Amino acid sequence: MNGWIQRLLGLTIVAGALEFLLPLGELRRFSRMILGMVLVFTMASPLLSLRGLGPPALPSLSRNQPQKQEDLVRRIFELRLAGELTELLEGRDASCREAKAHWNSQGQLERVEATIAGGGLEDAGELIAKHLGLDRARVSVVEEGTE
Repeated sequence: MNGWIQRLLGLTIVAGALEFLLPLGELRRFSRMILGMVLVFTMASPLLSLRGLGPPALPSLSRNQPQKQEDLVRRIFELRLAGELTELLEGRDASCREAKAHWNSQGQLERVEATIAGGGLEDAGELIAKHLGLDRARVSVVEEGTE
């Protein structure tokens, strides 16, 4: 509760100082509205963060489960990557059923494994590698059902 009061007090002081620096006219009215909304949300934050009112909407994103959070982000990325690769292969009557991304320790995309259904497998790896900016050797393409 102490932190909330300090944030509210600090934000009020900063908002007051910013109000003197704002130009006259429409921009001033807009800026005052935004500052007011920030103050309202800051005042309401203790109500929004009350615990015990039921399960969280996304339990995998809670602070004490970093591995689940990382897995969720990875899964979302792979689903989006599969969709993007399906769009890329659309003209070849092929679609990407699954895509797995592998990252290096610096967080850069290291290699991709794609499961493709339909035709156009002979140059799909080359096309995917070019699209993602990877060497062809770092893209593995497998036909659906032959895994």
